[in-house]
Amino acid sequence: MESSKLSNNLLKGIHSLGLRKTDQSQLTSKDKRYVQSMEKVLASFDALEEWADYIAFLSRLSKALQLSDDAKVLHTVSWIPYPSQVANKLSLCLSSRLPSGVHQKTLSIYESIFNALTPETLNKELPIWLPGLLPLLSYCSISVKPQFIRIFKEIILDTITQNNLRIVSKPLILSLLPGLDDENSEVFTDILDLMDNFKLKLNDDPHFWQSMFLCIISNPEKRLGALFWCNKRLPVFTSLKESDPSYFSDEARACLTPESGLLIRALSTSINSKTSLNSASDIIVVRGFFDILLSHLPLDSAAFEKIISSKDKELLIMSSCRVTLKKDMSLNRRLWNLFLGPESDPEHPKLLSRSEYFKKYALENLTDGLLRLVNSKIVKEIVEGFKLAQFILMDKWEISNLITPNLFSPFLSICYKNRDNIEILGAAQSFFDGIESSYIWNDIVNILVENNIENLDLLEFVLRTFNFNEEEMITVHAPLAILCLMANCNLSIEHLKILELMFSLVPSRAFSPIESESTEDYSNERIMNLIKVYYRERLADESAKLPFSVEHMSYLIIKSLKQLVVRYISDEKICYNLSTILCDVTYSIPQSDLFIWSNRDLIDAMLALDCTDETSNEATKQKNLLIAFGIAKIFNTLSKSLTELERKKILKIILSNLWPSIYSSYPANHQVESVKTIYELEISCSSHNVEAGILDLLLKVPRKQRVKAFETLWTHSVSFSEGDSILVRPLQLLLDDLCDDDNQNSLGVKDFIRLALKNGSGNRLLKLITNPLLDYDFMHSDREELRSDDDLAQFSYYMGSIVNVIQAQEKSLKEAFNNEFAVTDSNAKLSLIKSNNWDISTYKSLLFSVTDRFLKLALDKSILDDEDVLNHYYSCINNSLKLLNILVTGNESFFGDKFHLLINTCNYYMHLPNPKSHCLELIQTKFLASIFHFLEVSQGLKINLNLLHVTEEGKKPLLVRFIIEGIDMSKSSLLLESWISLLTRSLYLFNESVFSVLLTLNDALIKKIEYYFTRLTSFEPFGDSEDMELSTNILITGLEDLLSISHSFLVTSNLRASADKTNQGAVDSGFLNTVIQGVFQIESPAIRTSEQNKLYSILLSFQDSVKIAFRIWNWSDSKPKIPIDSTVVAERSLTYLGHKLKFRARKLLESLMDLEKQEVIETLVEASPSMASTIKLLNILDGGRSQVTLPFIFDSIYSRCYPQLLEETHKSSLNIPITEKDLSKFLVNYFESIDNDTISDVWGTTIHFLRDVATHPTKFHAIYPDCLKICRILSNKTSATKLRDQKKARKELSDTFVKVFNSTISKKSVALNQDSDKESDQEEVRAPSEEPPNVLQDDILEALNVVIPSLENIVDDSDRVSTLISTLISHLITPQIRPKRVDEISMKALALLEIIGRFNPSRAWKALVFDSFMDISFFSSNATRFKLWDSIIESWISNDKERFSEMITKITPSVSSSPSNLFIWNESSEVESKISTIKRITYLIIIQPNDYFLTHLDELFDRIEYSLNTECPANYRSEITTLLRAITLKFSELHLLPHWTIITQELTAILDPLCGKSTKELANLAGEHLKLILFGCKLLDQLLLLGYDEFNLNEWLFVSSSPDIITSGSKDNLLSLIDKIASENDLPYIRDSPIKIEQPHGELVPLLRGHNHITSITKLRSFFESFSLIHYERTFGLFDVDRGACLADIQNDLT
Repeated sequence: MESSKLSNNLLKGIHSLGLRKTDQSQLTSKDKRYVQSMEKVLASFDALEEWADYIAFLSRLSKALQLSDDAKVLHTVSWIPYPSQVANKLSLCLSSRLPSGVHQKTLSIYESIFNALTPETLNKELPIWLPGLLPLLSYCSISVKPQFIRIFKEIILDTITQNNLRIVSKPLILSLLPGLDDENSEVFTDILDLMDNFKLKLNDDPHFWQSMFLCIISNPEKRLGALFWCNKRLPVFTSLKESDPSYFSDEARACLTPESGLLIRALSTSINSKTSLNSASDIIVVRGFFDILLSHLPLDSAAFEKIISSKDKELLIMSSCRVTLKKDMSLNRRLWNLFLGPESDPEHPKLLSRSEYFKKYALENLTDGLLRLVNSKIVKEIVEGFKLAQFILMDKWEISNLITPNLFSPFLSICYKNRDNIEILGAAQSFFDGIESSYIWNDIVNILVENNIENLDLLEFVLRTFNFNEEEMITVHAPLAILCLMANCNLSIEHLKILELMFSLVPSRAFSPIESESTEDYSNERIMNLIKVYYRERLADESAKLPFSVEHMSYLIIKSLKQLVVRYISDEKICYNLSTILCDVTYSIPQSDLFIWSNRDLIDAMLALDCTDETSNEATKQKNLLIAFGIAKIFNTLSKSLTELERKKILKIILSNLWPSIYSSYPANHQVESVKTIYELEISCSSHNVEAGILDLLLKVPRKQRVKAFETLWTHSVSFSEGDSILVRPLQLLLDDLCDDDNQNSLGVKDFIRLALKNGSGNRLLKLITNPLLDYDFMHSDREELRSDDDLAQFSYYMGSIVNVIQAQEKSLKEAFNNEFAVTDSNAKLSLIKSNNWDISTYKSLLFSVTDRFLKLALDKSILDDEDVLNHYYSCINNSLKLLNILVTGNESFFGDKFHLLINTCNYYMHLPNPKSHCLELIQTKFLASIFHFLEVSQGLKINLNLLHVTEEGKKPLLVRFIIEGIDMSKSSLLLESWISLLTRSLYLFNESVFSVLLTLNDALIKKIEYYFTRLTSFEPFGDSEDMELSTNILITGLEDLLSISHSFLVTSNLRASADKTNQGAVDSGFLNTVIQGVFQIESPAIRTSEQNKLYSILLSFQDSVKIAFRIWNWSDSKPKIPIDSTVVAERSLTYLGHKLKFRARKLLESLMDLEKQEVIETLVEASPSMASTIKLLNILDGGRSQVTLPFIFDSIYSRCYPQLLEETHKSSLNIPITEKDLSKFLVNYFESIDNDTISDVWGTTIHFLRDVATHPTKFHAIYPDCLKICRILSNKTSATKLRDQKKARKELSDTFVKVFNSTISKKSVALNQDSDKESDQEEVRAPSEEPPNVLQDDILEALNVVIPSLENIVDDSDRVSTLISTLISHLITPQIRPKRVDEISMKALALLEIIGRFNPSRAWKALVFDSFMDISFFSSNATRFKLWDSIIESWISNDKERFSEMITKITPSVSSSPSNLFIWNESSEVESKISTIKRITYLIIIQPNDYFLTHLDELFDRIEYSLNTECPANYRSEITTLLRAITLKFSELHLLPHWTIITQELTAILDPLCGKSTKELANLAGEHLKLILFGCKLLDQLLLLGYDEFNLNEWLFVSSSPDIITSGSKDNLLSLIDKIASENDLPYIRDSPIKIEQPHGELVPLLRGHNHITSITKLRSFFESFSLIHYERTFGLFDVDRGACLADIQNDLT
């Protein structure tokens, strides 16, 4: 049913088109009655509803027109009243919604009018009558088409002048093309004949064809009809004369004149046609036009050479290539035929081959087009270029062979430049996979031959990025490229990387056994020439023969590699990598019994290498070290071809060069790698030779570095199965230093023993020192006496060694001997044990057995007679007894009466200015041993030495000052450990007096730790005497002892001070809290002050210690990077060192946590640079048991917010400067780290905490936002796991959350003042940290933004959720929004509003958003706010769709326009209200998806039509044009079909009044009219930009679409409004320059983008003058449209 809403568009005031109201004063009475009858009939149109009403209306109109069918009066009527209104009604009666009967009746009236009007009148009023007819053929029924054809054929073509036909040629062609869509149609022939008649009547074939091509370019929906027309009428573009290749038929020349580019663009767009209304026809159009291209315009056509430009040819070729993206084989075949031409014909030998055809006619343009694509700055075009190249090269070898050399290298370069773009990289990899391997490796070889360093990065990128797994690549091409690289370069690091990459590609099967050495001389130059020739031949002929056989190539590769190794064997940067490659290749090539390699040059080069010795400088040592790794690789490979002497010489070179790293002072200088290399030498040499070499080097090493060297070997050889085989004699050499206590190295050996026991190597050590005792003959059971020929001296030596070892670490060794199980690894020793019936389990029992056996042996007389032998025997007995005494007894004592003298003397040696500091350190060590022993004795005898006595005011006690200076000045770890031992021992003597010096001692230790740590992290070198790793461990141990001992004294002191209130609790939370209680309960002021000082000292010491430990742990955990220029640091060694430091720092923190967990946790939170590292560390310290750590964090918050809730033992000291807000933020992140399974363990504690928080809002208000986040985390984690009572737990959480939520958003909480409420008790309460109210409110908004999305998961009750949202809106959001302008609302409030809309769009939310949307300041927001408002309003209208219908009803006047009500638009407030409503409708349309309001589209157009039919003001119409821009942009073309009449007529109504105005009138245009004109121009610009097919039928009304007008600039007989305005009106000049109109380029954007206000019509001068030309250039340029820019411009015009 059709109501009056079916469009009632009255074209208002368009004078130049005959729409001026008839001047009845000059009419006769008959004419007046005629006009009145017409007015009456036209007025009745509003009441039409049913289609029958339309028939009746048309009958009344026909009667009122009074047009006769008599042939005598044809073309005699010079005017018809109200022609525009009549044409408007008739065009509406041709609506696609009406039946064919109405169409037929309407056409009859059209026919009568056309027959009646004089030719002059019809030609003058052509823009009035013709537009209504043009769209009809595209949708009318078959019964209507003959009538339509007759009107056009018999009336229009016969009546319209040739000039007017030229003007309307494009719309006429567009109108007729739908009739050619179906070749089987009954009217196809008639339409074809009509088109021929039109072409004939036009009498301008070039103009006709240019118009046809423009139609094809700009109207995808009409291309199917154009295809059938072209099939019938498009000429073939081949020469008619063989002698003149440019001699074309007249029709062909017409198609190419005056602009051949239109033909090319028509074919280009059609080959890639894509429609929106009838997509099923796309493939027909594409195939059809491709066939036309092949048959009518092949690439060998002379038109390309003589007329068509190379750029246009390239455009056509690239458009053709894009069909490959459709993956349609039928299209691909057409493309190959286009590129390769016809098949060769044996009867016509002059024809080119297909490959030659492509090379001559397509290669250059195709290459240029693809290169232009990939050189674009647009990622999409680059990817398209790679894809097109891939498809084109894939199928046809004729194309691939010719174009690949042109594309491959540039494409790789483009890929390299865009290597960070994943999309481009993926397309490039696919392209690479489709390239034949010969082309790839030809380019690689060319890069290697050119030897350009700049291209090596590109080559490395290619080798690392692309796929080289094809068999031919890795077995043929890669070896050839390797040979080329080795033959043509001075090897650099970059070349080496390439060489390694290429060798990594080559599998073992690429090589073959070498049967004999080549007798042919292959120079490097010849090798390269052979390879280059091979690739030249290979590209021309795939059967080209390889330049070398596989065996020969294997030989050349090995030979070249050996030459390179010999050449670069002394280059530390290259040697190792080359050696590794050589070894790998040697292993890969199968061995042949017929051929043995000659390695003499390589062996001589190895023998000629320098050996590192004590005279070598550091740089030489480091260089030789790196070289040694390489020659060790080769040594193991070539060992079979070496003589014994050569083998030993090379072994010496390798060991000598590796040795400096073994005892290097830097802790990560390739130690791990060196030890591994030494043990790998056993593959080529006997273990005895390796052991002898090590022993020799140990003897040459300075004694102070010998222990470090052996310790390195010991530590890193644990993983080797026979690791002890080469360490027996070196260990004995080391232990010899224990014999003499004055020996400088004895302390180092003792420390090695201690570390071996500590690190779990005790059994290994005991086995090595006890095994020799069982090798003596007198240990057998059949021996009863000792003889002089027994080697007692050696036995004494072994026994003395054991004694010395035990004395070195008596306690630890005693435990080790007592606990370690004895290991016996030989049958002889087992039989010895059995023969003596020894019961041996541990090493202690073994020593007891050996000692007993020796003591039971009788002495031969010869021993007693020989004094020397007897002395040896005495030594054996002495050592045996010492061994027994050590194992059985344990403690000794000594005297001490000159303690202060020892200190002063040692202090004297400390300050001697002597460069030989190591010697002085040894002297200090002896003194310290004496002092330490003295202190032990004094403690046993309870002697008071006045250790903390201060001689002068302001100075530290003597012993304390002595210890601090000693620690600070110590360099060696041995001396430092002695100082720390002295400090630890002294602490027990200080007793509770330690608190007076605690901070001093603590600072000294931390300062020393920081000194070592800072040097390590900055990679500074350490001195030979410094052992950073060991020294740090010693200092951390001392710090741990200092704090633990001092803490124990604090406990004792507090217990004594509060003996009357014994309290045994608070063990877990730390005793400091008990101290706090005691401090405030002790009555004596003097005692209170002392206790406070003790507490303060402990707290500061704990904080400083935790911070330094955390720094060390965090650095080690963060995997520090090695500086690029460092040569003394290796990654694995540094990692090993970092793990040890990390472990030690963790142990310290664990100890401190055991003492004061809460203080440690608070310090870590305060000191941490990132929460993640603190949380990770806490999880490590508590073993992943969050239930251990969380209560202490809660207590810290309680202590700062409301300490009355805590027992005294749980309160924090509050000494750490951290707020409850900091703790709560940390708590949120900590909960995030808790795994789902652990949440049940912390559930009870957490819920209790949250309840307390909810119960006391005034105390905990600062942490409420974070508590909300915690609730969200708990809810998410409980959803992922199962608690014991899931339902109860979720209810607890829900109830608690609701309380916290309500308290958070309550007015009292949000506006909370910072004064603490007074509690009932009178105790002083520490106020929570203060924050400005705006900061607190921002935190709340931020927390709510996080919580709202999970609200339904937290509160599993929809009613409660709705209540919470309503409360939130009323208490928090509404106060933020109501008092403010919309553009002043905070971003966080908007973000919260947006989140609520996405997840919980409640009624209150809808009301609030609606009120904000209706606010007059809504469109004053900036772009950033609009992004949030877009999402908010989108959610709102999706949940409240009826609001859109309400808005539509409000855009029309509230009362109807009638003669009695002439002032419906006079109320300015009503006009402004309706303008605002239109803006809101426009905004809603542009933020929603396309066609979202489709159901409201007809109603909306009805309202627009109704409003435009009234005398609406100009500012109202301006907003209507903006609304029309939004509609045409956001609704599909199919749904706009019935509404183009309204849009076209409104555009005409805006622009036409300008044509007849004088210069003065134009200069005095009001501001609102100027805005209307500007917005009308914007609407026209956008419609032409989008290029909708139906609007293109009427574009001739506004811009000149005739090609000759564009090219010649002719302005005669203009009908288009824009050109008439530009040519006929003398636009006034003003000072302001016109708006600059940019020429089209890239993606098309609106010409007037960003302009929403003009001050004079002259601002549009450039627009009017250039718009027709720019529109033509847009069509000709085939540019894409930036629809986003159109949307942005609409939104900008709303503000």
